[in-house]
Amino acid sequence: MTEPFRLTLSRNSLRNCAMECDAKQMLFVVSTPTKGWKTTRVATIQRCDQSTGKTALVAEWERNVLKQDRLRMAHSAPSDFTQADEILHKTSSLSANRTFLGANGVTYLWRSGMLSLKLFAEGSDVPVAAFHRRNCLKAQSKSYLEIWPEACAILDMLIVSFLIMEKRRRDKEKAARSSSGGGGP
Repeated sequence: MTEPFRLTLSRNSLRNCAMECDAKQMLFVVSTPTKGWKTTRVATIQRCDQSTGKTALVAEWERNVLKQDRLRMAHSAPSDFTQADEILHKTSSLSANRTFLGANGVTYLWRSGMLSLKLFAEGSDVPVAAFHRRNCLKAQSKSYLEIWPEACAILDMLIVSFLIMEKRRRDKEKAARSSSGGGGP
């Protein structure tokens, strides 16, 4: 297996951040308008090729407070928003794990735990992507997504599904802190 590369998050926000890989001259930008209080906000996810300066829309992510999030991938019609659960399928009713079908025809599985988030190709125990949260106790000050070359064929979907999975994991973590009286942000 060849060496993975890293997409480093510019900040801890999943609503407005850049995910950058200097070695691959690659940049993904997530941008969400934040003016005023709204129950629905649409985040745009773009891929930028730093060597050419070209930018391409990857997806739009409709984040909803009162109902399920929806997605519109770049290749979809402008009004074609799809429920996130129709793209990221639950593996069982109680599991936080989700699967999706890659453009290469392979099914991928996000395994979500309280402290980890990893992506596997169906039938494999070797991850093709793994999220590493920032650790204030170590020198690692920024979170990053480690991606193995085997996942390059599904990079756009990997990024979109990662953002949704990590948002859900954070929401679950926040709810657990709130119910235990732990407080926090």
